[in-house]
Amino acid sequence: MIGNPVARHCDTVGGNRILYRFRSIDSITMLFRSVSFSLFRSENWQVQLRLLCVIEVLKLRSFYDTDHADFYPQFKADMWLQLPSFVQFVCSLVQLNSYCDMLAVLAASSVTNKAIQTLWPIPVEPGQLFPFTKLVLGREIAMCRHPLQIMWTVSTYYNAMPPITLCH
Repeated sequence: MIGNPVARHCDTVGGNRILYRFRSIDSITMLFRSVSFSLFRSENWQVQLRLLCVIEVLKLRSFYDTDHADFYPQFKADMWLQLPSFVQFVCSLVQLNSYCDMLAVLAASSVTNKAIQTLWPIPVEPGQLFPFTKLVLGREIAMCRHPLQIMWTVSTYYNAMPPITLCH
């Protein structure tokens, strides 16, 4: 899920611009672009959403710190979910080209006041869900009618030069 900033190369075919080669945007930026598009039908708000998440996390450390007693109970109870320390999480949240994890989803849910349903489409074992498939209810969200749907994806096409890697 880690990538480099986008390098787009476009051709025009039948009047349509075709993206034929690119490198992925870092996965945390992809998360915020996805949330922005889901809410506002535009990716233009992704920077503001990310900034709001940084402010949220720094103001309410106890809710996002895996070592704190007030840490998000749903994640605390999940023995399969591997999360970074608070310092590692904040560093990845503010850094470009960084990895995205479920704590970023939790912060995004909190600042948008919308539940987020994440889905990891690849089954681990028959009947089991990967730890990244979760309904995340951010801080002070009591009910969930229409959650945002975010699918985690990873795909690489090696025959392209450079190889194409996609996420989210």
